[in-house]
Amino acid sequence: FCFMEITMFDNLNEYLAAAERHYQKRGYSFEKDNLIKIISVMSDAFAKYPRVFAFRVDLHFPDNIFTRMLSGGNSRYHGAVLKAFFAELEKLFVLDQIRQATNGKRVRKTTIRYVWAREQTAEAVVPHYHLMFFLNGEAYCSLGNFKSKNMNLANKIRVAWHRAVFEEDLSIDCCTERGLVQFSEKGQHEVFSDDPVAIKKVLLHAAYLAKRETKRRGVGYQCFGGTNEEHLGKVRISHMAREHLLVT
Repeated sequence: FCFMEITMFDNLNEYLAAAERHYQKRGYSFEKDNLIKIISVMSDAFAKYPRVFAFRVDLHFPDNIFTRMLSGGNSRYHGAVLKAFFAELEKLFVLDQIRQATNGKRVRKTTIRYVWAREQTAEAVVPHYHLMFFLNGEAYCSLGNFKSKNMNLANKIRVAWHRAVFEEDLSIDCCTERGLVQFSEKGQHEVFSDDPVAIKKVLLHAAYLAKRETKRRGVGYQCFGGTNEEHLGKVRISHMAREHLLVT
């Protein structure tokens, strides 16, 4: 995929300028390396799937003695919880695939691709995470009704996060009422690889994760990351596209 074909931006500086204009009222500044990662993960998704479901999720830790105790210094607790969350979500996706196979339906798989940002305001005791997912649009194309009691995608994410942070009550009602997982109706995008306007909209939405503000850098932990195709064992973005990403 060519950078310009996928993003409608001629180069990275143009993407940066568009993000700055989009969030001008908030006065955000952005890390170029983070924007490159967003492009890379999204491009990897389109290299595998012609239709991608992209959506944003905000994950919060419960404010209790246990969390506060493990949040001191350069604790690795939060990163371990995020890793556990993805593992729990993968299990729930596998259950969907088993049900599809059992019912004689076509099994629709997806690799969980994402970028994440760890943020913590000056007054906050514990951090929170912003995530942007890029899934196979044939497997999942909506988060579902946020008030539903069925195990739709939104509730899968809620349950997976509650398992990861060791919440006792994993019922959908409790996971919804606790509010540790936050969604937005406007944060969902069903995007086709030949729709550069929609892709540009996703990129500007995802750029929020690349902002410098409210990230505590240089204190011993990572503030931004995402999936890596080498680790996933999937096809990586082409060498030509990566050259375009690094244009300054």
